[in-house]
Amino acid sequence: MNSLKYLAPPLLVDAAAIGRDIARTFAHGRSLARNKVHYNSCDGQAVFVIGNGPSLTDINLSLLLPAFPCITCNYFGIHPLAKSLNIVAHCTGDPATKVFNKHVVDGLAGVDAPAYWLHYSSSNYVPREFRSRAFFYLPSSSPFSAHISGYSLAAAALPYQSTVQMSISVALYMGFKRIYLIGCDHDWLCCGQFTSHFYDPEPGVSHPSAASGDFSRFSYSDMIDISGRLFSHYRRLGRVAGRLGAKIVNASSKSYLDVFERRSYERCISEEQELIRNS
Repeated sequence: MNSLKYLAPPLLVDAAAIGRDIARTFAHGRSLARNKVHYNSCDGQAVFVIGNGPSLTDINLSLLLPAFPCITCNYFGIHPLAKSLNIVAHCTGDPATKVFNKHVVDGLAGVDAPAYWLHYSSSNYVPREFRSRAFFYLPSSSPFSAHISGYSLAAAALPYQSTVQMSISVALYMGFKRIYLIGCDHDWLCCGQFTSHFYDPEPGVSHPSAASGDFSRFSYSDMIDISGRLFSHYRRLGRVAGRLGAKIVNASSKSYLDVFERRSYERCISEEQELIRNS
């Protein structure tokens, strides 16, 4: 009985969260059903998920040309190779509100992809020219909901804390079995007073779309807690990938993300080229 006293509140919270996810899935069912066209559309292939970290400036993305599939994030349209890479999906993960929605347009600019994945709250802010290729991600209130739905993006899906995590879920849903992360530095605890990206040539926010420094809003101890939750989400994604027969490899130079196997970017490219030659 004593154990039930401690278990009941978390169980009730989870039950309420699952109920909320079911209600939201039903409310957005027509929009989410469109996502099914991407289910296992790239079964068994490899993909490079490209984050916006500063180490991207040290990575020769031209090695991905002409055909390696890529999933890009947020403001990757600023990159010189944005229109040259084989981008199979582009993700913009921030929620949108009436006050905060400019990032939806900014995040889509400069990238020509067959599919744009956005937070479901962005549906009213997608420009007309992108609507036919816009697909919406409904993050669950409880990770149990995604487990129940089989990690389908046509229902409440795994929660995420970063757009890279959203991109990994999209990659898994599309059926990619080898997922390589580049430009995923996750160096916020050591980068000083600014949020760094590949498009910041020097310390400080230099691009108008860049976020303001996290330390201006959070204490260092807050950032430790936020980073801890972020890494927990990555560990969950690693477990899900294993269940789906997929593998996530961190090929990001200078990255602090140590929950996945580390491998150099050049080695990943070489191994994939060898697989292609032998196929």
